Amino acid sequence: MITRSIIAFLIFIPSIVFAAQLKLNTGHFPPRSTTEGNGFEDLIVKEAIKRLGHSVKIIHAPSERCLVNANNGVDDGNFARVEGLEVIYPNLVMVPESIASFEFAVFSKRNIKISDWDSLMPYKTGIVTGWKILEKNLGHIPKLTRATDQDSLFDMLEKNHIDVAVFDLTEGVEILKHKNNPSITPLKPLLAKRDMYIYLNKRHTALIGPLSTTLKEMKRDGTFQRILSTFK
Repeated sequence: MITRSIIAFLIFIPSIVFAAQLKLNTGHFPPRSTTEGNGFEDLIVKEAIKRLGHSVKIIHAPSERCLVNANNGVDDGNFARVEGLEVIYPNLVMVPESIASFEFAVFSKRNIKISDWDSLMPYKTGIVTGWKILEKNLGHIPKLTRATDQDSLFDMLEKNHIDVAVFDLTEGVEILKHKNNPSITPLKPLLAKRDMYIYLNKRHTALIGPLSTTLKEMKRDGTFQRILSTFK
């Protein structure tokens, strides 16, 4: 009887773990992520984790807080981020298959000629705190202002407190639609384009490989593209 009970218990444990809910946070906004969880990054993340037998709860918070909470284990992970963040946040492990790409653009009211990061040196430049690629490439700008979120960033640009705002092109264009301010436009060329990834707290290291494989399968079977195509 004891032996059978132990066997039954051991069989039951994986089903509990298998059906666990993961809490993933993000600092992204429409159309990438929404409070209803139906942005294209949300849908990609949900489908990938569902295929592993898990559910996911998506939590929205400021960019820097997302990273800190995921690193400290308050949440199970964060999306979507550039590679290499484990150097700064040692408790995070990157899933090595991208879920999106970011086009980093300069938004301004002015017709400024730009070519690269350093071409912003003369200007009052705004970024969102926690966007590590921007902090890395623009941290030396003399007149750099860090906003807590995207609304504050574009408000500063509207009020002429900054000359330029550096932000994701996709989210920035969506913000401008709601602000209905045609005087602000994205400039060309883009500063950079980077693949973006899911990071999990290291307590979920066992999920890294399966999740990467699942994302690759979603790209092969067309699921990935079908989700993206509904937002174009």
